[in-house]
Amino acid sequence: MKNILWISLLLAGALSLSGCTFTVTTNSKSGKNTTNERNNMSNAEIRKEIEQYVTVQLQPLGSEEKRLIKRYQEIVTSKTITKKAFYDTLTKDIIPDYTAFSKKVEALHPTLPALQKAHQKYLSGVLGHLNGFKLIKESIETNNQSKVTEANASIDKGVQDFHSYHRDVEKLGEQYGVTVTFNQNPN
Repeated sequence: MKNILWISLLLAGALSLSGCTFTVTTNSKSGKNTTNERNNMSNAEIRKEIEQYVTVQLQPLGSEEKRLIKRYQEIVTSKTITKKAFYDTLTKDIIPDYTAFSKKVEALHPTLPALQKAHQKYLSGVLGHLNGFKLIKESIETNNQSKVTEANASIDKGVQDFHSYHRDVEKLGEQYGVTVTFNQNPN
């Protein structure tokens, strides 16, 4: 009975993760090549930076994140996995891989201030997920189910940060004639 409660608490966090990964497409629209007064970049330069950030820097990370989240969801929703197997997969696979992924996200440094601000929300979402995974690991080690609740809250906050990030980047793209579309539920 205790394992059923533990797994059901983990499942709540896994379901909230399902909307976090993304695919991105951009489509430049022609617009005036005026200079943005705030940072002396032309609108064309701003469009180019947005496109490069989204297509060159983020798209490869999107497929990596999708793979990691899918792996986590597989172990959480498995009807046959033992607590030990779950712990081993989390400890030896998911947390190390997601830590490496978070470092890749952290290494991105867009130069456009509005893009930097949005990117910080993305990084915050990634770190929220990573913290949630670590709290789940801790809950197993200490047999403390309240840590699972804390983990789910961290994961949910990460999801909120992702949604805010998506809105900010889409709005920024729209402002400069770049269509940015996040697929919230890719398969």
